[in-house]
Amino acid sequence: MLRRVMFLKPRDGVTEQQMDGLFRACQEAPRHIPGVVGMQGGKNLIARVPEDAYMVDTLYRDLAAYETYRHHPYHEEALKPLFNRADPRSLVESYDAVFYEPLREEFPQPDMKNLLRRSLIVRIEPGTPPEQTLQWEKHIMEMPRHIPAIRNWAFARVMQTPRPSVWTHAWEMEIQDADAFRQYLDSPFHWGVVDRWFDPEWPMRIVAPRFLHGYYKTPATVLGWR
Repeated sequence: MLRRVMFLKPRDGVTEQQMDGLFRACQEAPRHIPGVVGMQGGKNLIARVPEDAYMVDTLYRDLAAYETYRHHPYHEEALKPLFNRADPRSLVESYDAVFYEPLREEFPQPDMKNLLRRSLIVRIEPGTPPEQTLQWEKHIMEMPRHIPAIRNWAFARVMQTPRPSVWTHAWEMEIQDADAFRQYLDSPFHWGVVDRWFDPEWPMRIVAPRFLHGYYKTPATVLGWR
């Protein structure tokens, strides 16, 4: 399975109703395009900058399914114009996208309803020793054992095909609500172990300060699509 996560910046003047129309068009993609397992998006409820304002998730059967998607009439006629800044119908000023195949994932609650789907896309600083990166990866993947608020999750190294990326890793999870997210942030394992890899005041920091981060509401699991 090949997963794509996008962060969108809407064009000036675009309304939430218009973005809802974009998301409805995305949700229709699996009905029209073979190999698209799921596609949906939503408003980023914790966006820090305009570039992170909205998110879109897509799951493809494989890389060949992505190529089918790219050239399919539904993509060319219904989706691409909404994302292509050069098209007068576009709702999107810019976007960033990453592709990955999970290094590890767990879905203990595939039947979750009315949840938050959260994504963190980061870049490990160039020149970081490989053993440090591996230790950081280990700590990230240990979090679900220590933090009950994390329900379904996936961790991956970002692929450089089919789209080159400056980002190196994706940490994805599903939580019940904003209170659960606060429990995640306040966990001793999070702030006592994991956060040090991100904190510029700690010498062990290896994660670049700029990252993509957000969550949006979804009626059912996204990470558990199959």
